[in-house]
Amino acid sequence: MKKSLFIIILIATLASCSMVMNCRETSTTYMEATTYPNCTPVTVNEFAKILNTDTTHYKIVFFACSGCGSEIWETFTTSQMLTQNIDTNQVRIYYLLAHTGGLKHFAKEQENINFYPKQMFYLRDSIYFTPNWDYSKDRTKQILTTLYPNASDISKTDYIPYTFISDKENTLKKAYVVRYHHQTNEVMKEGIEPLDVRVILKEGQQIENLNCNTVDTIHYKPNDIKRVNTRKEILNYLSNNAKNE
Repeated sequence: MKKSLFIIILIATLASCSMVMNCRETSTTYMEATTYPNCTPVTVNEFAKILNTDTTHYKIVFFACSGCGSEIWETFTTSQMLTQNIDTNQVRIYYLLAHTGGLKHFAKEQENINFYPKQMFYLRDSIYFTPNWDYSKDRTKQILTTLYPNASDISKTDYIPYTFISDKENTLKKAYVVRYHHQTNEVMKEGIEPLDVRVILKEGQQIENLNCNTVDTIHYKPNDIKRVNTRKEILNYLSNNAKNE
């Protein structure tokens, strides 16, 4: 029985994150990345120029990592929900993969979740090269401060996926986030982060009505506002919306 349970857990783990080792950026993935024509390579500075040049739209950047199926599913399925509900004349969506690691698996991931955006960017930047994940834990923050002029007070950001929301002037929407322990309700972590677009999704706010010059306060408690980030929650959200239409 224990052996069977172990096998089930192992299969589920591999299915949710398809061989996490394949997510890693290496010298080989960096060199081979340009052989995948369905994605567009950019440096951080080049992507910053793209965002700054777009002065007619609010912008959402979905920032994820290829090679880990659960992360791609969570991030881009959320984006698919948003594209059904936002005014694309007001808001432009960008998709950015964090580095070259796992890029060769992205076509299969797209097929699995039926996700085919018009353009997919990925970071191929020698300054932010991440060999075997041996990089500064502040890498995401360093990227953010280049992309957005008001991101210098962001707390250390050492994980992905992320979503970045900015206005027409490319001002990043931020939130002061307080996270509590799921059992004791003690504060575990607090600081300024990019406002998670899933909070906007759950509260039904319009992206183009956000004031990016203010910092919201969000409390993450077990029975309070939480991220819309599990497969069950996303499917329930889609089901409820379909019933209301």
